[in-house]
Amino acid sequence: MRELIRLTFDDIDWEACELVLRAHKTKGKRERRIPLDARLADILKRLDAERVARKPSERSAFGRPLADRFSDQRVFVTRNCLPMSGGTVYRTLVGCCRKAGIPIQTLDSEGQPLEHVDVHSLRRTFATDLIVNGTDPKTVQELLGH
Repeated sequence: MRELIRLTFDDIDWEACELVLRAHKTKGKRERRIPLDARLADILKRLDAERVARKPSERSAFGRPLADRFSDQRVFVTRNCLPMSGGTVYRTLVGCCRKAGIPIQTLDSEGQPLEHVDVHSLRRTFATDLIVNGTDPKTVQELLGH
């Protein structure tokens, strides 16, 4: 998740249509490149074009102006244009799941949790989709940073 919330527009190779996860930002300390499909590239281009309109908030929190943390470089920001935290990403994912009618938790017959949706679920889905669509395991491993 850290790689996601630290992603900047400079980490997008528009020509190659890839996300570039720089070594200093990854858990494994190795750079890797993730191909983008056309729909995601279009969304990222729209976000890039819209970022010029981002303005620091006049509000403050805990006595500190929010403008101190303002970002026009990060891809994913809050409504106040602040870098997202892990909690914000999780709450956003849960909200999207609810809107899409995707259950965020599966319970057994005794009401105990069997499985739940979290941000790591996106990695598992990505890996599963790659394998189902014929990507070789070594490439999947490299894309996931393992």
